[in-house]
Amino acid sequence: MDQDSDKLSAALTGIAVAAASHVIRANNDTNDRLDATQADTRAVRRELRELKSNGHIVRDTLPHVADLLSGIALATQESPQATLLPNLSTVSRPSLISMLTSAVSNFQWPPKPGSYTANGYIEAAGELTSLGLIFTFEEVRAFLHGLVGSASPDGPAKLQTFYSAQGLAQAIISKSYSAAQWVSIWKSVLSGGGQPGTPMLTVLSGPHTASFLTGARVNAMNVKFTVTGAINAGTPLAKVAFPPMVNVPAVVVSSGVFQIDNVTGSEFTISNRVALNNGDTPTAAILLGSCDAS
Repeated sequence: MDQDSDKLSAALTGIAVAAASHVIRANNDTNDRLDATQADTRAVRRELRELKSNGHIVRDTLPHVADLLSGIALATQESPQATLLPNLSTVSRPSLISMLTSAVSNFQWPPKPGSYTANGYIEAAGELTSLGLIFTFEEVRAFLHGLVGSASPDGPAKLQTFYSAQGLAQAIISKSYSAAQWVSIWKSVLSGGGQPGTPMLTVLSGPHTASFLTGARVNAMNVKFTVTGAINAGTPLAKVAFPPMVNVPAVVVSSGVFQIDNVTGSEFTISNRVALNNGDTPTAAILLGSCDAS
């Protein structure tokens, strides 16, 4: 019996040792895998830290950059989903003119940034979003492409380009025209000829209206006034402005009712010499000596 017990014990011991060896090997293999996984995790963390601190990534997540890119992305056509019938809907181009008219005067530097959620979704668009969007508009792209020359300009040519842009900006800033007046100016400039276009009439505040009679030119015009209330003598009634490239010379008004004041190189003011009453409809016949294009 003791001999059988010894044999059983030896057999069990062998099995136990074999099982222990297997467990040890399995445990070592598990530890090796855990070590490899931890090493991979550390490597991923290191790469993520490096990615988050990468200059390209940091710049791309700045609000101003995101605003510009968001504006460009607004022109993206969504990928159509599979449907039973054709999907005819497309991304329609937004009309920005009315909004830009009120927003442009409030532009600032640095531009007002947009706000974004932690994962990059837009909460409020920034100023540069509209700039990115208009870069996708056909006429803007066509105009910018029109500035491209056939070859790289030399130094003097680049300086002339800079001077012309600076001169245009300074000339524009010095004016206080309305949108309609600017349209008239550009039409006059583009009409060609030595007498570019027609003058522009601005009616000043008061109980009256005014308009050019047919045939108004930069060297002769008739301005008809309709009075709807009492107007004291010496009241400025209307202002006549001229297109670019026209010098305003001495002005003569052939009526004792009116006089010409505040003559500058680009405009003059029509005032009444005598008092006017409700219902009066006088006409100022105005002649200019010379309007040569400069």
